[in-house]
Amino acid sequence: MDRRTKTALAVTLGAIVCLSLGIQEGSHPVEVTFEEGTNFAVALSPDGSNLVLDLQGTLWSLPVEGGEGRALTDGLGDDRLPDYSPDGRRVVFQSYRSGSWDIWAIGSDGNGLEPLTHGPFDDREPVWSPDGTSVAFSSDRSGNYDICILNVASGEVAQLTIDDEDDYMPTWSPDGSVIAFLSDRGAQGTTELWRIGAPGGPDSHESKIASFEGRASSPSWSRDGRQIVLQLLVERVYDLSGWRFSEGIASDLVLVPSRGGESTKMTSGEDVFPFRAQWMRNRGLIYTADGHLRRISGRAAPQDIPFSVKVTLDRPAYPRRAASLSSEGRLPVRGIVGPVLSPDGKRLAFSALGDIWIARADGLEPMLLTRDEHLDSDPDWSPDGRDIVFSSDRAGSMDLWWKKADAAPGGEATRLTDLPGAEVDPEWSPDGLWIAFTDEEDRLQVIPAEGGRPRLVRTSRTLPSTGAASRRSSPRSMSASRTS
Repeated sequence: MDRRTKTALAVTLGAIVCLSLGIQEGSHPVEVTFEEGTNFAVALSPDGSNLVLDLQGTLWSLPVEGGEGRALTDGLGDDRLPDYSPDGRRVVFQSYRSGSWDIWAIGSDGNGLEPLTHGPFDDREPVWSPDGTSVAFSSDRSGNYDICILNVASGEVAQLTIDDEDDYMPTWSPDGSVIAFLSDRGAQGTTELWRIGAPGGPDSHESKIASFEGRASSPSWSRDGRQIVLQLLVERVYDLSGWRFSEGIASDLVLVPSRGGESTKMTSGEDVFPFRAQWMRNRGLIYTADGHLRRISGRAAPQDIPFSVKVTLDRPAYPRRAASLSSEGRLPVRGIVGPVLSPDGKRLAFSALGDIWIARADGLEPMLLTRDEHLDSDPDWSPDGRDIVFSSDRAGSMDLWWKKADAAPGGEATRLTDLPGAEVDPEWSPDGLWIAFTDEEDRLQVIPAEGGRPRLVRTSRTLPSTGAASRRSSPRSMSASRTS
């Protein structure tokens, strides 16, 4: 979920309900105040006086003691993961405002918005070098995620790490000579912390600092260079039918010696968000957790930093259409979803009102293929046009089922998948032997059309920023991925 809130959510929903019910017929801006949030990052200015948050896709500036935030960006670009330049004059961040994740910068006063990278690639997680001349970030421009270095003056980008596995979330050492980063080079279910010499430094050697069970995120180097703090999501792992699944059970801040060694937990019992913690001059940290901004120092209990940001919702006036809920006549169906043409072009399958329908191209009345209390969606035809595969929650979660295209609505459907979570977006391979689908974790899988064990084709790396950040590996956009 892209961004959620707790207390302010009720305010937002109330405003939306009022607008949708037409309580205000004219254009009437509604101001909503947020005092909590989920999955938002924070950046601390070099002089320790100011913070920048990314909340509701907008960057907000406020004093380090807390208070009301002032918007730096317009909220139209899904702006995330801010980081101050060493002189405190600019803030670098990732933004989707050009249609892909690029690195942007803006003045700390809200002026001078400009892109630093552009193109069809995902450029994410930017962080300034200590001397302010470069920005390290992760990018998939090589085919998978690697650490890249942007020369701010020239705009040139150089790839720093080269590995078949994903490298991401960089952080600079205080003297700028080394970059630490996270990597998926280790065993399944683990995250590794690595270090590599920065460009122009005395040593370009790569070495592993630590390995963690679970998902580590967002390392941040201490001011004295001795430690790196990161967020660690501890997972409960289980196997089902030969497949590995996991769920998060704890999210904490963990301290790691920068040369390797035993790690130490800094927090416990909090839902720490997976973004860079900010080092204060007293060796304390500012971070986000449980919907709040927090600071922690030594063994003292964490303290909340109060904040608020105001978002204006403005819905222009428009004529309200009267809806008749008591009419006994025929009404047009709204919400026809996922229409797919049969191989011979004579029939159309689609989902509507929670069922699968088949319509003939000659315009005759559509016929129900399914009719029950369950949600049936995502139909697709077999290459010979005899069968239809679809997603349904009739067994408790969204699984893949198939049925003869000429079967009666009450006829039996055959279940193809029974994995934990949801399986959706099925598509039959041209030879009819395989059905591709995506699962709840956005992984692309295939299963034999006659049934059997699914086979993983492509994984999807989970990143802190969601929404536009998530590039769904849908079979319909990857028809070339069929297996034979």
